[in-house]
Amino acid sequence: MSRIVWMVEKDQQNQLYLLEKYSTRLGKRVCLLPQYEEFRCPKCGKFDQISALRTGISPTVKVKARTDVVCTAEDWTVVSARFRNIVEKHKIQGVEFVPIPSSPEFFVYIPTILVPIDEKRCKARGMEFEKKCKQCGRFLTTTGWPDRKSMQVPEGELVMFTPNGACECPGGQVCMIYTTETVQKIFESNGITGVDSYMSLEDDDSSQPPPTAVSPARTKKVFPIKQVKEEQLVSEGLLPVAAEGLIAFLKGNRRKLPREGEKGTLTSWMLLCKMGLASGQLWAGDPMLPNDSDGCVADLPVGHYLVEARCMVYGTSKFVSQLRIRREDADKCETSCEIGTVGTDSAQIAVCDVALLRDKRYDESLENLDDKADGLCGVLRIGEYLIPYVASGFGDGTGPVFELLQKKKPVGIMLDFFPEEEDSEE
Repeated sequence: MSRIVWMVEKDQQNQLYLLEKYSTRLGKRVCLLPQYEEFRCPKCGKFDQISALRTGISPTVKVKARTDVVCTAEDWTVVSARFRNIVEKHKIQGVEFVPIPSSPEFFVYIPTILVPIDEKRCKARGMEFEKKCKQCGRFLTTTGWPDRKSMQVPEGELVMFTPNGACECPGGQVCMIYTTETVQKIFESNGITGVDSYMSLEDDDSSQPPPTAVSPARTKKVFPIKQVKEEQLVSEGLLPVAAEGLIAFLKGNRRKLPREGEKGTLTSWMLLCKMGLASGQLWAGDPMLPNDSDGCVADLPVGHYLVEARCMVYGTSKFVSQLRIRREDADKCETSCEIGTVGTDSAQIAVCDVALLRDKRYDESLENLDDKADGLCGVLRIGEYLIPYVASGFGDGTGPVFELLQKKKPVGIMLDFFPEEEDSEE
């Protein structure tokens, strides 16, 4: 039998929900759709996605995607009619497709082969299992994933399967799609899009992704960075528009969600801090998932950078709308093309030198994250280096990352938490 691989979908910028009500304007999950309530466990609150999805998809669900594989906001999978046709043509086993009435060109992927996992071996490899429900028998959350030796892999080359209970989140189970290298080659030869990677599960001795090495040559020169006061930076003329620091602006903010259809006002750029970039690679991502694969990494010149943000204001409530990291001398930078996406499950986004992700002190810096600056924004420290962070828009989700250019050269990045917002500046 050929190698077993994990088909990892690309993160989606559009927030697609299959089982829950969702308000684009409010940017948050509201509740499980009423027709699926019967599948919720009364004790732990988790629901059986597979059983719920098999009963049919709400006509309110519409898929707007150009790829063959789409990852939903609930970490489930939607595929195109072309994907389904390829599976049926090659008689690939282990999957069924539920139609989406309002988007007939797309289908919900439902695994029919759920393989048991060796929980003891998974724990020995570093996987964690939290709080098993006594009624439904499911764990509240799990971290990591099983390798080939931790599962009873089905026979045959033309097969797709999902490890049962191996990836649980508070809402339900994440749809992890495992398959063979043979099926991988079929998808690749047919140009299936929307797949980020096919991760091999062979000779995997850790349930965590291997860190990407940082070139010693790029981290050899170190720039010690000290905390710089907002007033000092403003007085030195380094900021083109910021009138007050971001921390001061957000202090005491209660973040009451706006009403449906309420218009907000976009502020000017405000300073959060000044930071150093020694490795030449800037990382942006969820501070609770500090690894390259769960964030966006941009190649930028070594030096000092300003971290700034703009906020969307609804009455007395303020939400960080955009985050910009630019070289301190790039006062005429312009937004260029999209270079990636970044998502968060902790409702926060951090930026830092990618080399700091491999620092053993990183986890220690997160201990008081929620207690700093009302949890809205702040600066963490690893020695003399800074890790600035902000609350991302209305909360969890995925958004685009744009390159900043000055004289056609990269000088920073800009993250947009409200990519569809078109409101006026203050």
